[in-house]
Amino acid sequence: MYINIIKKKDYFMSTDITVGIPTYRRPFLLDRAIKSVLKQTYKKIFINVSVDYYKKNDQDYKIIRDKYLKFKNIKFYFQKKNIGSLENFFFLSNSCKTEYFMWLADDDEMTSSLIENLKKKIISSKNIVCVCPYWYLKKKNKEKDITPATFETNNLFTRVFNYLKFSDDVFFYGLHKSRIIKEATYSGYWWPNKNNLANWAYVLQFDILLKGKICLVDDVNAKWINHDYGTKFYVRSIGKSFFRYFAYIVRRINIYYYYMKKSLMQKKFHIFFLLLIISPLFFIRDIIFGEPIYKIVDF
Repeated sequence: MYINIIKKKDYFMSTDITVGIPTYRRPFLLDRAIKSVLKQTYKKIFINVSVDYYKKNDQDYKIIRDKYLKFKNIKFYFQKKNIGSLENFFFLSNSCKTEYFMWLADDDEMTSSLIENLKKKIISSKNIVCVCPYWYLKKKNKEKDITPATFETNNLFTRVFNYLKFSDDVFFYGLHKSRIIKEATYSGYWWPNKNNLANWAYVLQFDILLKGKICLVDDVNAKWINHDYGTKFYVRSIGKSFFRYFAYIVRRINIYYYYMKKSLMQKKFHIFFLLLIISPLFFIRDIIFGEPIYKIVDF
């Protein structure tokens, strides 16, 4: 349930991209995220902001809402209850009415040419279902440009194999075809990871990967600026070291199970059998070396 505080005539007819910004307990960062979207060189953008667990006495969010009252392309949703980060992400993607959709975290931002270049790339081929930005990571006093993993081949076997081998979750924040992102699912882990959201985006991304190519944006200056403050409002690990390792093993099994289940649900039977053969090898890699061994950012 939500309260739609801002009631305006729909502005969607003149837009084809929606940027969804989920926010929780960080109004002081939300304004920066919104401004980075408004500064885009591409203008046919609608912005949906979903404030999780809004309280009537939350003056900071009210101030930001009132600041953008005159903007026809911005809509605020205020959730009555604490629906959690996961449901807030899904709420925004399901609320999208435009052809293309992307998320932007409330503590992140984007360079001014990003959306223009993402749109240019995604319409260049019908086989592209998502375009990934370059990743600019800012952590404390350290900064680094990172080229994320992408999966640009039309060969589904190769895409899936490379995803298991090289994947990261950067294309989660790429530009998606909205009809495809709405079909992507994540239904939660088994016990003892029911409240653990570590790597959940990988499960959701697998649905997208099965539908088409994941490409990198052409312009190296088109970047998603990721501010890593180390604050996460969801559970990442539980218990003492032994139990945490046990939970990790179960979670890795759970993830590979979801990959195989999704392949069957999309009738990609050849991919199911591929996963049946190669998943044990990647699982052993994960257990021995820890996953993801290849995505640790070295500053």
